[in-house]
Amino acid sequence: LKTLYLVSDVVVYPSLSGGYGRACIEAMSTGTPLACSDIPVFHEVAGEYASYFDPLDIDSISNGILLAKNKARMVPIPIRETIAHSDLSKLKELLLEGDGLEQGS
Repeated sequence: LKTLYLVSDVVVYPSLSGGYGRACIEAMSTGTPLACSDIPVFHEVAGEYASYFDPLDIDSISNGILLAKNKARMVPIPIRETIAHSDLSKLKELLLEGDGLEQGS
């Protein structure tokens, strides 16, 4: 998978919900330009790294891809640094929600 990121010109992640944004983290860890949906979770994960677009607007998607491609390769960001600035408590809550585990465990 890492090889695919390394040979890609741009990672495009059009999503309406996004989960935690794993593709964003993987793109950033390889320095691959990133174009993704303009949703809160991706802003939290990718910050200024990504070019954002409206996932329901084809022109916005096209522009986001072009902006990302024009940025070219970036300095890779280690995964630990990428997730360090995110609010992992939100992720923990999602993982523990509904499985009977207590928040403090």
